[in-house]
Amino acid sequence: MKSEVLNLLGRETDGQPAAPNHWQPPELDSSELQHRFGDSVLLEFIRGHSFSAILRELVQNEYDAGGSILEVAFGEESLEVVGNGTPIDRKGWRRLSVTLGTGSVSGLPGELEQKANGIGSKNFGLRSLFLFGDRIYVRSNGKQTLLDLQQGAPKQPRVDTTTSGMRGVRINVPYRTDSSGALNAFTVDTESEVLNDFSEEISLSLLKLAHHGTRKSLGRVIVSSARKDRRIVWKQSVRELTSATRGVNLLARRITMTDSKVGQAQAEEEFEWQKRIRLPEDFSQEHIPGYFRDRGQHIKIGISLRTKRGRLHPSMPAGIAYYPIGVAHAYTGNGVSISAPFEMDADRSQLVDPSNSAFNAWLLNLAVDLTIELLRTDWFHRFGADAYRAVGIIERSALPNYSDAVEASLKESACWPSRSKSGRKKQMVSSHRHET
Repeated sequence: MKSEVLNLLGRETDGQPAAPNHWQPPELDSSELQHRFGDSVLLEFIRGHSFSAILRELVQNEYDAGGSILEVAFGEESLEVVGNGTPIDRKGWRRLSVTLGTGSVSGLPGELEQKANGIGSKNFGLRSLFLFGDRIYVRSNGKQTLLDLQQGAPKQPRVDTTTSGMRGVRINVPYRTDSSGALNAFTVDTESEVLNDFSEEISLSLLKLAHHGTRKSLGRVIVSSARKDRRIVWKQSVRELTSATRGVNLLARRITMTDSKVGQAQAEEEFEWQKRIRLPEDFSQEHIPGYFRDRGQHIKIGISLRTKRGRLHPSMPAGIAYYPIGVAHAYTGNGVSISAPFEMDADRSQLVDPSNSAFNAWLLNLAVDLTIELLRTDWFHRFGADAYRAVGIIERSALPNYSDAVEASLKESACWPSRSKSGRKKQMVSSHRHET
């Protein structure tokens, strides 16, 4: 066996030197090469989306377009999506001509560019609508195109007289009436599941998208169903408060959901502290969405705590990561949420693991430092001992780079300011003294 292996390697046989290996790589012209992908890639992407993830994708697209209202209407035979943001531009139509992804595309001259300053950048999101039907029709400002699950899309959009001179984008998806391979028919029962999923999961995901003092603010999302006679509306608002920490801005955010099935409005609130950070040269080529960009080579990150009527939420809800859409199950391990331009996986369902992303590791380190700084300079004086409880509860963390470092800081550093009995002096108290 050893001789046979060595013979294959061209080294020696039966103790005798083998003939030299004269293999040469084949000479191929670049025109002979092409990428080919099986449809399983697209199907896995589609099926990897929960229903609430699809709405997050639509919200993300509308936010990138600068829209203020997004309407998603489940009709009798098709889904209609309408936004009032900027119409699709030439680069956008070009992205729609490609099934998935950006960059170099076989048969397409030049590079397929990412969205400039968009939080969606991988040309994937709209394709999640194939979960509802086999065709996606897109119309905007006098042009239209078709995305077909089996056949793809045309290279160029066609004329559409119904949207000439109008803002926004209109999307129509006829429902899949028969199950086809890995994808099921979209039935009334499925639609009921979709609406319930939206109602239960979406509020916190949208919490960051209202802006203070700027026109780009997605303030309202409306979902309606003709077949189920149901309407769900999310309204977002934001106002600025005074921060006790120098160089940090404080925002009070609120999102209210009204569901006709439930009747009573439900609200989620938080305080968010935002800090301006200079981007290191090592990360100067990172894709930074406009949401997080600041003047010059700076970005802003946010740290937030859930509140109720201006106080910490009594149940201490688990914090999650935002990019700035909320990432389901990306728990921080305590009551603190982190908003930053994280690198996301292909379908934006999770952060790229910090062991594979130096940028994410850097952002999480910043979040640790800001958490401890705010605990010392603001949170304890604003919320009392509850602030330490919110930061110190470490459980079910999906971001151990953050949670482990916070836990270590709470044990090792003097990071909990306390008031003296007179209330006139402050002293630093090492937090591990308060763990018993």
